[in-house]
Amino acid sequence: MIRKAYAKLNLAIDVLGRREDGYHYVDMVSIPLDLHDFLEISELNSRYETFITADDVSLVCDESNLVHKAFVLMKNHYNLNKSYRIQIYKMIPTQAGLAGGSSDAACLMRAISKSIKNVTLSDLAELGKDIGADVPFCIHESSARVQGVGEKLDLIENNLKFYVLIVKPTMGLATSEVYKLYDEIGQDKKPDIPALVDILNKNPKEKDIAPLLYNGLRKTATTLCPDIQNILDKMKELGLVACEMSGSGSACFALSSDSKKLEAAAKVFNKLGYKTFITHIHHKEN
Repeated sequence: MIRKAYAKLNLAIDVLGRREDGYHYVDMVSIPLDLHDFLEISELNSRYETFITADDVSLVCDESNLVHKAFVLMKNHYNLNKSYRIQIYKMIPTQAGLAGGSSDAACLMRAISKSIKNVTLSDLAELGKDIGADVPFCIHESSARVQGVGEKLDLIENNLKFYVLIVKPTMGLATSEVYKLYDEIGQDKKPDIPALVDILNKNPKEKDIAPLLYNGLRKTATTLCPDIQNILDKMKELGLVACEMSGSGSACFALSSDSKKLEAAAKVFNKLGYKTFITHIHHKEN
């Protein structure tokens, strides 16, 4: 079977504090994108062990890979005796703040759960929170206000039609390093999360949503990767008003209802040597 693993975009992030175990409490608004990886999952004879491969040679596919952790978690929790060959076809850039690894892990959990009776998405999200903070969101594949350390989700019904330009610098950022520096320098302001949640239900235009886009990790991320600010400044110069950085970086995004405008901007960034993607907001089929 072949399954899609959808990228995540953070419209706003407010970091509220740090737990003793190193995890951070957050309040954020996340949306799924149509940009996705593919997972090809083939069941093996039980005498073989599960193994993972990827078309991206830079992707580590050992026990540290979130897909491997997801498989072990499902196997132990549900007493599974099946083995699989899992091939990951990457489209979501790594170390970009787009939850590519978490999305792949969530995709595997959803796929395996189809052969288990009476397993809900809420069950998988509760289980998946131990793998990574973005896994519960990726399990649901729906826009949401995400709180706690990623395990508390309030799904947001919306019909957003924005196209999305993703621009990624050459340098990627490790989430752990960004949060480590955040603990030292913090954030400049606090986003108005309730206002952002409210406006998502009203089919906003770029100019309406733009003032509410704020990532509390951007100050830290731009300290580590100054190119992030260069990208955001260039987006504004090109007339893109609804722009921000996603997750812990280093990818930046711009929302627009005008796909041609984003295509023109992408050409500019490509000439500057950046990796670009044009996609749109993903909505699950009813």
